Amino acid sequence: LECEIDNSQDDNSSSEEEESLVHKSSALVQTTVYLITDMERFQPKRKKAKVQRRTFRLLGIKSTTPDELFSRKIDAGEFDEALQLAHMYNLDTDRVRQSQWRNSPVSEDTIRDYLSEISKKRWVFEECHERVPDTLAAARRLIEFGLKITSIQALADLASDESNEDDGETIEDKVSYKQLIKNGEELPSSPTERLSEDQKCLIVTRRTLLRFSDRLHTYEQIINSCEETYDREMYDKFRRQPLVLSAIELAQKSDHRAVGLLLTYQGQGTLPYWLTVLSNFPETTNPAAYKDLLPECSAEGEIFPWEQSKIRDEDWCENSHFDVLEPEEDMSEYSVPERDEQLSVEVVEEWYRNRVYQMEQYSNMVDQPLELVKLARERNIKGLDCLFSELVTLDVLVYDVGMDSISLRDLEVMSHLQKAQALMSESNEDNFVENLRHRLVPFLQRCERLQSLSRRQLLSQFLSEVSSKGLRLPLKMFDYCTKEPHNLIIPETEELIVLALDSVYSYQDTDQLSVVDAILRILPTSSLGTSAAELFDRVEAAQNELRVAVILRGRGHPLNLHYIHSHRADMDAARALFLDLSTTLGNRVPAASDTDWNQLLQDLLQMQNLVFTCVPLNLCYEVYTVAVLASGNSAVVRTAVRSLCCHSEERDRKPLSLQRSVELVLQAATNYFDAAASLTDPNIRLAKSCLNLITEDNPEIQEEKDLITALQLLNEFKINLLPLQVRLCTERMRLIESCLMSRPTAYKDHHKLLSLAHKLRICGKDSRQREGTILVRVANIAFEARDYQHCAEICQQLMERRHAIGWEITQQLGQCGEFWDLATRRRLIAFALVHCPDDKVQEL
Repeated sequence: LECEIDNSQDDNSSSEEEESLVHKSSALVQTTVYLITDMERFQPKRKKAKVQRRTFRLLGIKSTTPDELFSRKIDAGEFDEALQLAHMYNLDTDRVRQSQWRNSPVSEDTIRDYLSEISKKRWVFEECHERVPDTLAAARRLIEFGLKITSIQALADLASDESNEDDGETIEDKVSYKQLIKNGEELPSSPTERLSEDQKCLIVTRRTLLRFSDRLHTYEQIINSCEETYDREMYDKFRRQPLVLSAIELAQKSDHRAVGLLLTYQGQGTLPYWLTVLSNFPETTNPAAYKDLLPECSAEGEIFPWEQSKIRDEDWCENSHFDVLEPEEDMSEYSVPERDEQLSVEVVEEWYRNRVYQMEQYSNMVDQPLELVKLARERNIKGLDCLFSELVTLDVLVYDVGMDSISLRDLEVMSHLQKAQALMSESNEDNFVENLRHRLVPFLQRCERLQSLSRRQLLSQFLSEVSSKGLRLPLKMFDYCTKEPHNLIIPETEELIVLALDSVYSYQDTDQLSVVDAILRILPTSSLGTSAAELFDRVEAAQNELRVAVILRGRGHPLNLHYIHSHRADMDAARALFLDLSTTLGNRVPAASDTDWNQLLQDLLQMQNLVFTCVPLNLCYEVYTVAVLASGNSAVVRTAVRSLCCHSEERDRKPLSLQRSVELVLQAATNYFDAAASLTDPNIRLAKSCLNLITEDNPEIQEEKDLITALQLLNEFKINLLPLQVRLCTERMRLIESCLMSRPTAYKDHHKLLSLAHKLRICGKDSRQREGTILVRVANIAFEARDYQHCAEICQQLMERRHAIGWEITQQLGQCGEFWDLATRRRLIAFALVHCPDDKVQEL
């Protein structure tokens, strides 16, 4: 059949001409005005009617079979006509019902009208578990229908009626077996080989539908049976994929209620992964939100099992006897995690610990892992106390102190002292005490409770570190503690005093001695009982050490309290200190006055009395005296008599003994003498001043005085030597020779030469030998100078004093023909004969 359409019109029709934009606009305005005014003058012109003609032609006639027509009716959706054809020609009506089922949404009506009318059971079974309805109610109805048609009655109805010639069963046997299946008596022991393929398919379908029914029930609980929140695709995914993956996805969405429902109703598929599911909650989610899902331990150390709820009783098809019918499910497309270890206290504790580290690492937050540890401790999970303490500390560091970059791992490798320093790192004089109370004290208490670390020891270490940099912050703390006797920082008075002393000794500088004084003043020593006498002594000792430090700072020799305290029993160090003070004053420019030296003595005595009791009192005077004697000022040197014992009568009135006084004077005089450049050097005068301090005769003093006199005599003979050279000269007779050679007539001053020899202690203490030696040498020089008369005078002295060593010079002069005094010559020869050696007598 063909149709031709003719749209021809009159040639003069202007309606087919394309109107211009102006004409269209004009017509629109005219129409509008007509509608408003209803005036005929504005009525638009009527369009001419169009005429359309259709011509139908029959081109041919084609014959078809009922089956082809049946198929075309189904494809065209003419289901009623298709059913009529099926009944008329005995065709398969299932095709119509299947098409109707596929093209209709699932509902109770479509199930009743279409699906239930289909005779192909396997196809119906497949539709029941493969098709996913668009609504929650339809999904429920479809599963209910599927379970209805897979009942045990349906299984019995599918029992094969065909006889098997090989098995030897009669028709009566098969009928009996069918009846037993209906009654459910044969199922537990019936071999699956006796089931037909349709029966096997029914059992597998029913098992699948029961599983889907359980999932649907759980899904309904998750969405609160709300039709509006039903999601077809989500439900399809939920019922097909492994339950653990659904639980993980819900955990990742922080849907703790849904996870709890899965654990409760689908525990078989989720509880083996309990800890894994919990680990998938976002690290930023507060654990308090899913606290009901966390594992809990009993007081006896056993993990409480999760309380599950049964959705239904076990169905007949779920008997293990039929497990072999259901093929193993292919899970290769799913990434199913490994099962958790068998839950025990150790496993759960380790999970909590690892989870805390994960949350802190991935979220950079502290409050969430801290909350998790709190919940774990509430659930009797042991072994997390130290971790809890670390998290509390980290919480303070991050949120109160502002250390955003620190992590839990960083904190764990820090020492307790470093943690304490970090907690107080942002403290100043205004908030130091407050931070101690709310940050450090709780930290110290946790350390003492959990790690057996002495709170006092750690606080002492912390205060020592703080005090090493300055004492103003510790002063704030000690002041607060003394005013608040029941404070939590240092509750005990004895501990307060010990920490205060440790703090002042930790400061390594001397610019805050006033702060040290303030700390020592506020210590409540008056409240100490008799049992704390040692502490009182320590405080008093520290106050004395402070006074010494003040003295030393005033003298330009600052020392901290720690040095003074640690060397208070070191006599060598104290002596060196006293010497340094004395030397500093002696080298001062301008020179120190008598008042300054007196003050030095008083300071030395005070330091010895306060701190350096190891130093004997006489040593203080000795140091003072040495400094005074070495002051280089004659007036100051004379003041040394205040401490020197200058005469044996003063030994009971002076601090130094006569012997020690002589030693000190000799030492000072020797230093002056040796440092002198000449006789006129001021040091010679200073040496005399020192020696003159000892008024009692003393050979050592006299010897030193004689050495100075000898230097004067040498100067008269024009012998210019350094005083030190004179002292160090071992052959002092050479000095006499130098004097004799200084001028031709030097021998005539034999009295000076004798005096010089005496002052130089030539021949030691043997004055007779000394005299003889000098006179012999003078006589020889005179004889060589042919001054026979002077030589005779010297020889006369030798003879008068019976110096036997003079026999040679008397022999020479007695035998000298140029000497005309014969009487004298005879006496000289006679003296020589008496004192010469025996072998010389014959020559004379």
